[in-house]
Amino acid sequence: MLNPSTDPDYTGKVNAPTADYPYSSARNAAIENDPNATPLLAKIFNDYWGWDAALLADTGIIPNGDADTATLSQRLEALRLFKKPASSITGVTEMGLYSDIVIDNFSEAVNNNSRLEAIVDKNTVPIGRGSTMFLKGFDHTGVFGSGRDGIPASGVTINAENGQMSATGEYLSCLTAYSATVIPSNWSVNNVRLTTPNVPDKSINVFPGLGRADDHFAYVNRGGKNHIVSGVRTFSDNGISHMFGDVGVDAARMVENGVYSDVIMEGATDLGLQVDSSKYGVFNNFVIRGFEFGIPPSLIPGTAYTHAIRMLAQQGINGAECTFNRIDNFVIADFTNGAAMQTGAKNNCLSYSIDNSYSLLSWQPLAASPTDITSIRNNDVDVNFRGTVIGTSQSSCNFNRIRMTGEGAGGLVSQTNPDPQDFDTHEHSDFDILAHDITQNAVGFKTKSSRIALNLKGGLSNATNRPFIIDADTSRCHITGLISEFNQPPVFSASYNIVDLIQDASGPLDMGGFGNILRRVDPSTQCIISGSYNIVQTHSREVRDTASASHNILTCVSRATDAVTPVILSGSRYTMNLSVSSAAGLGTSVSIGGSHSSGSITARNVNSVCASITGDNNALVIAAERSDENDALVVGGNENVIQVSSNGVVRVTGANNVVSGVCRAFVDTGTGNDMSALKQVP
Repeated sequence: MLNPSTDPDYTGKVNAPTADYPYSSARNAAIENDPNATPLLAKIFNDYWGWDAALLADTGIIPNGDADTATLSQRLEALRLFKKPASSITGVTEMGLYSDIVIDNFSEAVNNNSRLEAIVDKNTVPIGRGSTMFLKGFDHTGVFGSGRDGIPASGVTINAENGQMSATGEYLSCLTAYSATVIPSNWSVNNVRLTTPNVPDKSINVFPGLGRADDHFAYVNRGGKNHIVSGVRTFSDNGISHMFGDVGVDAARMVENGVYSDVIMEGATDLGLQVDSSKYGVFNNFVIRGFEFGIPPSLIPGTAYTHAIRMLAQQGINGAECTFNRIDNFVIADFTNGAAMQTGAKNNCLSYSIDNSYSLLSWQPLAASPTDITSIRNNDVDVNFRGTVIGTSQSSCNFNRIRMTGEGAGGLVSQTNPDPQDFDTHEHSDFDILAHDITQNAVGFKTKSSRIALNLKGGLSNATNRPFIIDADTSRCHITGLISEFNQPPVFSASYNIVDLIQDASGPLDMGGFGNILRRVDPSTQCIISGSYNIVQTHSREVRDTASASHNILTCVSRATDAVTPVILSGSRYTMNLSVSSAAGLGTSVSIGGSHSSGSITARNVNSVCASITGDNNALVIAAERSDENDALVVGGNENVIQVSSNGVVRVTGANNVVSGVCRAFVDTGTGNDMSALKQVP
């Protein structure tokens, strides 16, 4: 604007500056053509007209061509838009941007020329570099969108260069990209801290914007597309929500094409990152810190969100999916649950590290969406952990891949069917688990057509733990395991699986079920066979079975060094190939009590019986070595056919047996036995 006190056109033609007119005042002409009077120049008109133009342009008013009057003044209308009640502003940075602002009656915010501005009764308050804006007494803050005085929903850019928006009182979100009528697109939010000092309060019950005034999200993208958010720091009950649009407004609106990176969340007690009905979202380099640990979600009254990450398709609400999102390089600590994969989450990739949290990962179909009960599928999850009570609990999910690596855990996998529904669940998934210092039962599976790879070390002498429990409903899986130092034995009752297992000091394996192929190495513990129609190949200290076991194919190598019987079989209809040694020689090496079995036995005992056959109708080939040449084979059953090669004594006490081969001597005290083909070689 003009400064007449310094303008050369007014030198000597204006009055001297005073307190009332510090830049001089106009001087009347004393005579006609008075050279000392103030001249009426075009620049005076331009100065006032320029002010009018700037005022109207900044408030969006177009001159109507009529002169202002006392009853109709466009200048007055524009000035009224700049009214700022209950606001205090301190400090101004370069470019005329305010640096510290307190706003008590916040209405909405707009983007003007690529800078963040708040509107307080229609007055724009821009936020500058390193600035702080405190917002009090409102339901929404930082709300952008159409339908609000023509504010555009697209092309919004927020970059306060490490500035801050801070909110107090009850509110729904600190900064929201939202429109009830159009899709807010092409947003950019960079280098902003979003904070609310009055959290945590753990009272999250509904989605933001749907009726509750206490949801405490830092940033919400509701139904927007093409958003880029980076360099954001939050302190709020909930961090970032990337979710679907309004219910009933857009029946299938999704958030698409979002990129979120370099985000730090502190004090997130309920929900860190919410990814609902999202498609093609990328979330990278997040640090999410909570407050809670050791409290199961069911024990927090009134809390619906207890997850650092939640992925959910609101299919039961608006039919949208949650698909093809990627979550990478997340660090999570002090949270009740790391990540929740819920109804409709599919084709997503997650990779995160988690410390000191109650649960690592949960799979939760919503009870309200029973038709989507198997819709959690084709997800890839990679977790590194330390200190957790529960690894992952699963219900109704298929075609997923889970990798878990860490230490200090309770149960790592727990699978259950939803009650009361009985769906075929947990099918065609891939598990790869490497963990140690496990305090509870490590894994429990109820799955079908899945691959399970376990490398587990219990490592805690005071813990009651099992390496795995494989439920009877598990079938058609390939299970591999390296297991050591568990205090309780594994449980296996499944059918039609392939199991490859190396154990070390982890208790006996009970092979239940039927139709399985088991390959097992553990020279220090037992292998127990209680199922049927299994193929078992084992190197074990001992082999046992139950009387109900039958039709199994058993290949066994056993070497016992104490006073036990390495192999005791009471079941029937085996096909067997046994190689057994009892170095201590104080117990029978092999005891066959069942019937109708066939196969070969190679047995060695230092001081006791190599093989004892008390069952009936078996057909066996036996090589028995007795170091002191006493009783090597004892046949107490009936109607067995046995071919023997032994340096010891063959003793037959049963009836109607046929024994052939070579031995040092034989003794027949039974009835009806045929020993004619048994040759004695002293």
